[in-house]
Amino acid sequence: MFDLEDLQDHFSLCYQIRTTKVALLSANLNYVYRVIAADKDYVLKIYHSRLWTEDEVESECRVAEFLKFNFIDVSLPIRSATSKFASQLRHAGSNYTAAVFEYIKGTPMTSGNEKQLQQLGKIVARLHVACDRCPFIDEIKRPTHNTRTLIARPIKTISDRFPLTAKQGALLERVRRTLTRAICSLEPTPTAFGLCHGDIQPRHAIVQEDEDIVLIDTECIYLGWRLFDFASLIRSTGGFGRNWNSFVAGYTSICPLGAHEMSLIPSFCIARTLSEIEVMINHEQNNDSRMTHRRLLREFEFMDLLLHQHF
Repeated sequence: MFDLEDLQDHFSLCYQIRTTKVALLSANLNYVYRVIAADKDYVLKIYHSRLWTEDEVESECRVAEFLKFNFIDVSLPIRSATSKFASQLRHAGSNYTAAVFEYIKGTPMTSGNEKQLQQLGKIVARLHVACDRCPFIDEIKRPTHNTRTLIARPIKTISDRFPLTAKQGALLERVRRTLTRAICSLEPTPTAFGLCHGDIQPRHAIVQEDEDIVLIDTECIYLGWRLFDFASLIRSTGGFGRNWNSFVAGYTSICPLGAHEMSLIPSFCIARTLSEIEVMINHEQNNDSRMTHRRLLREFEFMDLLLHQHF
């Protein structure tokens, strides 16, 4: 846990903004603080030291700023006194990368609200279209989602870190074959492959008083297949259904999807599950804990269910 007075000093020094209060909002993969200043409120995000580099955070913020200036509703990152986004914090003998964003007032959208989900689909589609116009895309240092990072690497991490039963090993092998065949069938065309939000879910979509929706938490921006954004939403809202159709209707009103792309969404749901397992394993300090094993079993059951329902 970071000392709040130290964070106030860091904020004032790096961003030349006098603050009155700093309060912890969440402490999951990253530490997120609300910073109250005289003019407005901000969010100070301190990134997990093993998951994001300073260059990756700087690139995230550059993309978010580009999107905001191109009329995409995302939380605006704030430049420091040196005109950079990312800053460095020293805590408990380790260096951490931090960034500041505008604080968005409102409430997280509800997964059962069809109107909001349709609006979210339109926002995600406009985000994908805007990203295709990003003039500095070749300079961006962000993770790339390909068959190695979506399939081979997480499966190896799981196999190396957990004692798998014969049934679990067979399931992972079936997952590997299914995903490789499916993902390799989707050509990395500009409409299907590009910069994406990376973590679309209701709690990352803030509904304001005027009912406009603003996307927050852009730390998972990546370069890869855009169906991964669909998979993120499905996992966070409990699967396919009427509400899911509302999101698709909103998205396809701007970016049409072919039948083949639609058929591949379950495959990307499995790939998203593998990615979450990999993050969980790398984040856990005690990987043989009962909690980690229980969650791993639930994720295996989810992948097995998707394989039976869609393949």
